[in-house]
Amino acid sequence: MRPQPKGKVLQRNLDTHYVRVEGVISSLHEEAFTGYVRAVFDRDEGLVFFRDGDLVACLLEREGRVAKGLDALTALLAAVRAGRAFLDVCRLDHDLLAALLASWHGVTNVPEGADAPGSPAAALALAAERRLTGALAADAAGNEIVCYVADGEPLGWHRTATDEWAAGAGPVPAGLAGGWRFSHAPNAHALRTIDLGSLKERVMEEMIAETRRSVPSFGPRLFAVERARRSAADPRALNKAAYLALAEGAAARARLLVGEQRARALGAALAERAAAIVDLGY
Repeated sequence: MRPQPKGKVLQRNLDTHYVRVEGVISSLHEEAFTGYVRAVFDRDEGLVFFRDGDLVACLLEREGRVAKGLDALTALLAAVRAGRAFLDVCRLDHDLLAALLASWHGVTNVPEGADAPGSPAAALALAAERRLTGALAADAAGNEIVCYVADGEPLGWHRTATDEWAAGAGPVPAGLAGGWRFSHAPNAHALRTIDLGSLKERVMEEMIAETRRSVPSFGPRLFAVERARRSAADPRALNKAAYLALAEGAAARARLLVGEQRARALGAALAERAAAIVDLGY
C-alpha cells in the first residue's frame, strides 16, 4: 500500500496481542480523534480513518488488492482476532484527511494535450483553478512524488518511495516534469468543513418526522422501538451504514401498520435522508 503522510504520530507499533483494536477505536471516538490507524500484518496492511471521532473510511490491502468500506473493516477486525498486527496512530488535520481520502476514493485522471501541465507550477495552478481537494502526482527518477491539496491549496509534498513528507507549498521536489495525475472526489470538500455530528442529529430528526407523517399516531413510537433494538440512542455515534439499517428496520415494522406499498415508500424516504450523511467509503 502506498505510504501515507503521517501528520503527528501519537502511537507506534501497538501490539494487538496486548491491546484490543476495538478498544483503540472506542478511545479514539471518545477523544474526537482525526487521522488514521495503520494496521500492519505479516503480509497485509490496513488503514482506518477517523474525523472528529467518527469512523469515515477503511482500506485493507491483501495480495496486492485493496478493499474499501465496511467489507474492509470487517475483514481487518477478523484478521486482528485471528492473528496479530502492529498499530500506528497518526493525527491529521481536516484538510489533509480530506485530501488523503479523496486520493483513495475519488477518480484519477491524466490531463492531455493543451491541458497537460508541463511543470510543477503549471500543475499547482491547474489544481488551484479547479479548487481540487485530493492529490496530484508525478514521477522523478522512479520515485512517485505526491502533492496533497485542499481547495486548490498545497498541503505538502510526499516522496512515497522514501516516505519523506515536507509540509507546505515548497520547495518543490526536483526532477518533476510531465505525466501529472490528478485524484479528487466530489464530496471531499464537504468532508473538510462539515460538522458531522450536527448533520447526523438533523438527519435523525428528519427520519423521525418522516416516520410520523407516514405512520400517523404510531410513527414516533415505532421509530423509537427500532432505535432501541439497534442501540441507536446517540445519533452522533452512528455511522452511515447504521442509519441505512435503521431506515430498513423502521420500514419493515411499518409494514404491519400501513401495508407493503406505503412501507416501501417510507423506507425509500428514510434511506434518502440517511444518504445525506457525508462519508468516503464507510
